[in-house]
Amino acid sequence: MPPAKPATASPKNTARWLSCQSPKGGTGKTTSVLNLATFAARDGLRTAILDTDMQRSLSAWHRLRPADAAPIRLFSRPLTEIEAAIAEIDATPDLDIVLVDTPPAIEYLPQQTSILLDRSDFVLVPATTGKPDVDSVIGWMALLKERRIRSAFLINRASRVTLPAKSKGAEPATGTLSFRDAQRRLNKAGLLCPLPVRQLEDIQNTHGYGVGVCEISGAKGAEDFEAAWDFVRNMMGL
Repeated sequence: MPPAKPATASPKNTARWLSCQSPKGGTGKTTSVLNLATFAARDGLRTAILDTDMQRSLSAWHRLRPADAAPIRLFSRPLTEIEAAIAEIDATPDLDIVLVDTPPAIEYLPQQTSILLDRSDFVLVPATTGKPDVDSVIGWMALLKERRIRSAFLINRASRVTLPAKSKGAEPATGTLSFRDAQRRLNKAGLLCPLPVRQLEDIQNTHGYGVGVCEISGAKGAEDFEAAWDFVRNMMGL
C-alpha cells in the first residue's frame, strides 16, 4: 500500500495588518479605515478590510462600492470572533494589507483585543480634538506602549483657523485653541501623524457612496488622507 500523501498546507498570506483602535466611539475609526483602504487599493496593493464592529458601518459602506472601483475585499466578524477572523484571512492568498475597524469600548474585550494586537503590525489611534477623546486615547496609547505595540495617533475632524499673533511682528498661529492643545498633548504622549484630517463634508459623504475621498473627483480632503496614508505606509514599510 503506497504511503499516504502529506496534507497540503493551507495557503497563507503575508499581509501586513493595520488596526484602527480607540476606546471611544465617534473618533473616526471607520472613516479612517475606508479612506486608507481606498488609497492602498489605488496604489495597487491587494487590500482587505475587516469589520469587527457590531454596527457594521464599514460593511454597509462596502456594499455600496461601485463595480468599477478598485477592488477591496471585505471580511466581517465581531471582535468576539477575532481568532476565527484571523484564521480566515491568513488562509486567504494574495493579500498585501488588512485594515481593521474596531468597536468602541474595546477595553471590555481584553482577551480578544490582545489577540488582535498580537496580529497587528501597526495600530492607528484616531481622536478628535475634544478633551474627553484626547484623555481617552492617551490612556490607550499608554497601554500600547507598555505592550511595545508600534502605533501612532491621528487627529480627525479637526477645525483649523488662523489665530491672531500674540505680539507685534510674530507669525500668526495655525489652528484653533482646542486643536493646538490636542496636538501638543498627543505629541507628548506618543507618535502623532504630522498632518490632521480636517472636518470636511466631502470626507463624511464617503460613507454614503461606497468610495473613498480620493475616488471623488475634486473632493476636498483627499490630500488629508493621502498624507495619513503616506505616513502609515512608511511606518509599515509597505
